[in-house]
Amino acid sequence: MKFDLKSKRTLFSFTLILVGLGLAVIPAEAATYQEISVPGSTSTSANGINNVGQIVGYYELPSTQIVGFLLSGGTFTNISFAGEPNTFATAINDSGLIAGYVQTQDIGSPYFGFTYQNGFKSMIKFPTAKSTQALSINNAGQVVGTYVDLKNVSHGFQFSAGTYKSIDIANAKSTIASGINKAGDISGTYVDQSSDEHGFILHKNGTLTVINFGGANNGTVVGGINNNDQVAGYFTPPAADRSTGFEWSNGTFTNIVYPTAVSTQAYAINNAQVVVGAWLTEQGNTEGFMETP
Repeated sequence: MKFDLKSKRTLFSFTLILVGLGLAVIPAEAATYQEISVPGSTSTSANGINNVGQIVGYYELPSTQIVGFLLSGGTFTNISFAGEPNTFATAINDSGLIAGYVQTQDIGSPYFGFTYQNGFKSMIKFPTAKSTQALSINNAGQVVGTYVDLKNVSHGFQFSAGTYKSIDIANAKSTIASGINKAGDISGTYVDQSSDEHGFILHKNGTLTVINFGGANNGTVVGGINNNDQVAGYFTPPAADRSTGFEWSNGTFTNIVYPTAVSTQAYAINNAQVVVGAWLTEQGNTEGFMETP
């Protein structure tokens, strides 16, 4: 399983206002880390957490099949689509509604998004898209994610009350929408014309906050967002080729580094600032984690 958000990175055309860059950094010295590893798996990634403490993600079997999971009350429950090779669970809201995407056997349409709860599955597919991935869901059931159009250009999207809306950051080559909170503020990452990545919060009123870690190699990647507009993400430090996770809050970065990890990537954050993500071992294996402040 690839240790990266590239498959999840991919833009609302608005009049956008740059309102902030985050540069200050503080260590997460008092944080507690817990490994998340599905029994019998070769790798695990924790991708979403709600305010009840339920976690979703996906794991790889020795056969290389990827299966989604829900971790609730210490118990893992599988999430998969029969007849399709791989299932990825990426987000869960407070009522237990899960979002994610499925890799299909159809070469012309490699992914479709879904919502899932209690065995019931609903497909999410952006109209005319070649491929759709659902990456986040809020308590109102609004879903954001990314799709690839017929010209192989990646865009973000929002799905709300049966309606799809494309998300395209102005002057960007591509964008991914990876988080949405109660207010409808959307977090994500866009790629500029120089192929550098920039994290962002696109507020419901159309204001754009750009999130950059100063000096990071190739830019900054932002995942999920909580109701306080705090986000989780990761960057590659200067003169390094391994990732460091972070929480960003009102202009300040707090480092998130799993103990003994070679690389750490933070994907989601709830209102209590509990963060989930994945870390890379010295042996090259990927495992999930939960960080509690």
